[in-house]
Amino acid sequence: MRTAQQHPSELSFFPFHHHHHPSKQLSVPPPPTPHQRKSWTLQMDFERLRQDGLWEKAIALCEQQKQHNGMPSEPLHNFYLCEARLERLAEAIPERRTTTLPDGIQRSLVDLKNALGTLLRTPLPIDVQRLVRILIAKICFLLGDLNDCLIGLEKCDLPAVDLPQETNRRNLKLLAEAFALKGWCLTKLSLANAKLKRSERSEKLMTEFEVSNDIALRCANITDTAHKDANGSTELSAFYLGGLLEEALVKCPNLFAKNGWLSAALVRFRDTLRAVETPATRRARLRLSRQLLELLLRCFLGSNYVDPRMTERQTSAGESATLHVPRPKKYPASGGAFVPVSLLEEVILLLQICEAVVVREMATRAGDEGSPTRRLLLAYSVAVSDACVVAYSRLSQVQLGLPFIERAAKLNSNSPHIWRQYAMYCVIKGDYRKALHVLEQCFRVMPTDRTIYLFAARISIDYLLDLDRGIKYAEALCQLAEKSRFGVRARLLLGTACSVKASRVRDLDGQAGLRATALKHFLHAEADDPGDFLVHYHLALEYCLLRQLQDAFRAVKKCLRINMDFLPAHHLLALLLSCWKRYEEALNVLEKVEMEFEEDIEVGLTKIRLQAAVKGADDALRSCRHVLTAWKKTYEHDLQDSDGGMNTTISPETLQLPTSPLTLQLATSPLPQQLATTFHRDGTLTVSSHPKGSPSSPGMVSVDRGDAASFRGGADSIATVPRTDGAPGTRSEMASTTGSYLQRNSPQRAFMMQLNIWTLMAELYMSLEQPDSALECLAEAAIVAPPSHLVYHLQGVIALKSTAERRTTGSAADEARRYFEDALAINPWYAPSHIQMGRMQRRDLCFPEAERHFRAALLGDTACHEAWAALGELYVEKGNDDLAMECLEKARTLETTKSIQPFANLPRCVSY
Repeated sequence: MRTAQQHPSELSFFPFHHHHHPSKQLSVPPPPTPHQRKSWTLQMDFERLRQDGLWEKAIALCEQQKQHNGMPSEPLHNFYLCEARLERLAEAIPERRTTTLPDGIQRSLVDLKNALGTLLRTPLPIDVQRLVRILIAKICFLLGDLNDCLIGLEKCDLPAVDLPQETNRRNLKLLAEAFALKGWCLTKLSLANAKLKRSERSEKLMTEFEVSNDIALRCANITDTAHKDANGSTELSAFYLGGLLEEALVKCPNLFAKNGWLSAALVRFRDTLRAVETPATRRARLRLSRQLLELLLRCFLGSNYVDPRMTERQTSAGESATLHVPRPKKYPASGGAFVPVSLLEEVILLLQICEAVVVREMATRAGDEGSPTRRLLLAYSVAVSDACVVAYSRLSQVQLGLPFIERAAKLNSNSPHIWRQYAMYCVIKGDYRKALHVLEQCFRVMPTDRTIYLFAARISIDYLLDLDRGIKYAEALCQLAEKSRFGVRARLLLGTACSVKASRVRDLDGQAGLRATALKHFLHAEADDPGDFLVHYHLALEYCLLRQLQDAFRAVKKCLRINMDFLPAHHLLALLLSCWKRYEEALNVLEKVEMEFEEDIEVGLTKIRLQAAVKGADDALRSCRHVLTAWKKTYEHDLQDSDGGMNTTISPETLQLPTSPLTLQLATSPLPQQLATTFHRDGTLTVSSHPKGSPSSPGMVSVDRGDAASFRGGADSIATVPRTDGAPGTRSEMASTTGSYLQRNSPQRAFMMQLNIWTLMAELYMSLEQPDSALECLAEAAIVAPPSHLVYHLQGVIALKSTAERRTTGSAADEARRYFEDALAINPWYAPSHIQMGRMQRRDLCFPEAERHFRAALLGDTACHEAWAALGELYVEKGNDDLAMECLEKARTLETTKSIQPFANLPRCVSY
């Protein structure tokens, strides 16, 4: 049988020894005789034991007195004995729901009820009779006789009790339990009786709970005060409220919220938490803090938030003309005490309260490994970490939650749930290597958890591009979850990793083997789950890379049949149609996609190329402004975060600025151009272009101050793109923007997308025979991102084209060669630059060098038909007709199946 020190509802046990304040005792006349004096001393001993909750000692003392006296005990001693036995039984009874009590406990409760009923017929003081009736009502509640419990409590005449004058904490606790019992009985009877309206009982029910809560908190305050006065220290006591009162503390504000009285629930939560903390209320405070946090996040976000200083009450809600409820001691609002004034501050405070309670209790029970109380604390730590994740995610303050999760992981080192949360936080923060390291700790705790292997494989493949490690985790997941949903995802990850790895391998045999392995995994995943649209999408993409277009078309149609809202599948369908040179159908697909889905940059770039093929480069250039605007909308938030939030939003009127008379002449340099700006007193802005490492360049242009505003504003100024409604034969109006002046610490993907837009515009201007406009676009692209092989290659193509037009082989050809060499220095496997270098070497009759470049181009892209055609032409000049025919036939086959954009640009998503 558990004693008071081992009560399961108690968070911790602290020895509690003190000398009590003089309190109101049961009415016993002063002892005029030695026998009466001895009886008085014995009664004081009983009072000390019952106030400390030492029921075993109280029972032993009663039995000892009965044996010593050899005659029946006094009625008061019988009351003490029945009370002690009842509380000891209540400690052994689990929290009452709908379970049936064991027969032994039920018989003991019935015997105690009969004994207490006998005591009511003896001459006892009125206060003691009230306590006896409360104990009988408590027994009826434990036995499930709710009506008898309510009848007994009505006979107690609780409104007549002088609560402010009652200082005996045991009596206060019984009175608090009496009000709580009334509330619980009304709650259960309301649920059981459908004829009774909830509104008829709700107000009275909540009042009973509020009075019970105020008395219970006051009782806990008296406990600590008496202890401190006696010992002069802050040693904590073993007194606890018990499961009944703790549940009432938590139930009261939840009832307000359940009935829709959210403001009253908020007031009650805060009023309870303002009470001075004691060991007796620690677990209830932990639960209340979590529930208040949930209430704030659900109902009081934004302008609905109410300052805590506006909800403080000075009187109890249960006050009436006949009942005066003592108020518990509160933390002072002055004297330097912290009072939150915003939702974020209150959320942080509540989380810190929960964390402090759990950490303190865990520290006191460091040696109790495996005990029920410690397991309960570990469960609380997991719940607090969950609340932390939800709170900071709702408030968009993820960086503030990371320290909480780190401490929770250290505190509960064997919880895979917390370690997973820690890993996800690291992913959100961008620290993927640390996230993978954290997941490896989860392998130690849960070596067979399939979700951990799935997370580890995705992080390795999607973020770290560590394909070998990702394949290892995915293979382990396949072994754990064969022919299940996790197994399908594992096959999908394996196929994706092998396909990406094949694009990196330069050995043709190894590349073919990896492609075959990837296709095998995708087919296996399709067999395991034919209804997974992601499997069909990846299978179609792999067929496209293998140039098996009919199989790819069937697979992508299956994907769209399962999920029509999957944007990459529509994009893949358009690229497949472009392989068959059905450009108009592909353009119609993307135009419908733009109407039904959010704007996507990659889809916009493909649409521009299709427009150039169907309607000409003029119409495609008009769409570039729209794509740049979509780029700004997509990445504006990320750019503002990286720039510290200093950028402002550009209005639509800004997009209609007049054409800037920017005329930029690039210096002939193998390096990308840089722009320098200088403001002058005459109201002009000088923009100079000069190569890296050069002090200056003769290319200068003056811009009016009205247009100079477009050079300010950082990230948002990229949207200031002039209209292209004019004649396309003018200088590049698109290049007169300040997108190049974005901060370098912005997301890399945003810069690369903008780089692709500028290079595509340069290609369009080159097709319109406007090299100057193309060079201006390339100058913008060179400043947007780090040195890019795309920029160098296009600059080389322009220089080479100017050489062909002038029919000279002088410095322009050498300049083009330097551009191509710089492009290959950045990307040694860039096929177009190798092809251009090979053609230049072939014109110079350097056939071995030309063949080396053509073969290097094929190592970079085995499906490049230009490289096969150039190699075939080289073999024709060398007189090797057989190899020439083979290469030219290969080039013809690949050219007929070439898409307008590379398939590698499509996303390889394994979740949607």
